Amino acid sequence: MVKRSEILDYIQRRYGIGPDYPFAKYPDYAVFRHPGDEKWFCLLMTIARDRLGLEGEGSVT
Repeated sequence: MVKRSEILDYIQRRYGIGPDYPFAKYPDYAVFRHPGDEKWFCLLMTIARDRLGLEGEGSVT
């Protein structure tokens, strides 16, 4: 499985864009925005596995 840090690093290297953290309630949710129009092209968030119908305990990004 790809790690969160690998995704963050890839987007920084490939597009030269760092994450924005717009949600005070969810400080780990990272948003990446297109530099031209500020539209989101990526949202990284951590969700409990059972909310996604996945087996096991814990959460996934």
